[in-house]
Amino acid sequence: MPIFDGLDELDPNSADLVLARTLIGALNLAARPGTWPFVVTCRAELYHQLVNVGVELQDTTVIRVKPSVSRSSEARLDLETLS
Repeated sequence: MPIFDGLDELDPNSADLVLARTLIGALNLAARPGTWPFVVTCRAELYHQLVNVGVELQDTTVIRVKPSVSRSSEARLDLETLS
């Protein structure tokens, strides 16, 4: 499964997020029913900026990884499904 890691790192010095918008547009064209699944990673702040201007992946499930506050010696991930 392809993983597009770092959507939030594509436009480090650009407020208009041209590269992030372009990648999302291309992935939306490629993500038709019956095509291959993929994963996109992005920091929540930038993801919300994109959504607020109408740029988001279509037909997706958003999962937010929340920091663990457990004092356990085992590392674990707390996942929250947003959509």
